[in-house]
Amino acid sequence: MSCMPTERTSRRAPMVLETAEEGSMAELVSTSEYFDVNMELIRRREVEISIITKRDYLSIVHKNYISQHHRSEAVSFVIDIARTLGLQCPAIERAIRLFDIALASTACRRDSLQLMASACVSIAAKLDSDLSPAKTLVKLQDNAFTTDKLRLAEQVVLDHVHWEAAVPTAHRSMALVLGRAAVGLGLSLGQTYEIYTTASTLIMSALGQYAMSRIEPTTLAVAVVNCAAKLFDVEAASVLVSLRDRGVDLATADKCAAALFPALTRSARPTPQTTPKDARATMLMH
Repeated sequence: MSCMPTERTSRRAPMVLETAEEGSMAELVSTSEYFDVNMELIRRREVEISIITKRDYLSIVHKNYISQHHRSEAVSFVIDIARTLGLQCPAIERAIRLFDIALASTACRRDSLQLMASACVSIAAKLDSDLSPAKTLVKLQDNAFTTDKLRLAEQVVLDHVHWEAAVPTAHRSMALVLGRAAVGLGLSLGQTYEIYTTASTLIMSALGQYAMSRIEPTTLAVAVVNCAAKLFDVEAASVLVSLRDRGVDLATADKCAAALFPALTRSARPTPQTTPKDARATMLMH
């Protein structure tokens, strides 16, 4: 399943790329050109400062009962199931963020990780398409649980997310950050599209790593934009340095980009794709 935005004609502005996804190219460009990007980034930073997943929740909440390895396997499971449902990268990221919040807020048992992860995918899918994937999720996992249990798990997640606190994602921040870089550097739509799709892939890769997942979304967005731009010989850092005045931790973003870039250059090599059943079996082994 591709993580790229779909292509069609925009009715809002003279652009050729648009999608309903929050990280769409249309939003990326139009937001940068027609809205106050600085104020939006400031508003996002205010939300991100208080997100619960910034703490070391695996050792604090779960006392190492659920390890980083368990979380990594569960995130792989989320990605495989979400892709089978046809979700795009921004929606998959939301599912992972929901899962992390649920882990950081509850004493979820190890044997409940599959159900909790499925509930987060279900919520993200509903937000993305207004359709309930409950029956499909149960079927994909060989009826390991019922739809009623899945709905109860969804309610547990929602009770702990507290919607008024929001669930910030790196994809939405990335749209703002890359839009700012594109305008500042005069990038063509084609160049911006290439950087966007590469940065989106980097976000998905980073979220599988516990340390990376705890970085504030806007900081991660700056890191992946800088990293992806570097791959295409574009120096975005010179334009984004002013984000330090907006509270973005550029030092952490630089360290994150340095850690991600080697993996990006290796990603050109084909890697095996797992199926939802493979991912489930791997997760249950640990």
